[in-house]
Amino acid sequence: MGVAVKREAQRGIIMIETTGKQIRRAREKRGISQRTLADKTGFTHSAISNWERGVQEPSDRAAQGIAEFLGLDFARISKLLMLERYNRKRTRLER
Repeated sequence: MGVAVKREAQRGIIMIETTGKQIRRAREKRGISQRTLADKTGFTHSAISNWERGVQEPSDRAAQGIAEFLGLDFARISKLLMLERYNRKRTRLER
């Protein structure tokens, strides 16, 4: 599963799916609850929820564990996390 890119034709905007949305989509596709994912990977339910909602970003270690469990490509998740971190930092600096 790669970075999901969606085009809104009427607006001409390209949206990149966030790490959290990719985790949620992969989890739901496998029929796994947030609590089960947390139990199986050693992270808290609230951490999984925060990542999926975009409140926080998983650490690289956490993202790797989640990616391995869900069968996601960690290299792509890692690149997406770097992009998200860069954008957040840039947004803070622009304020």
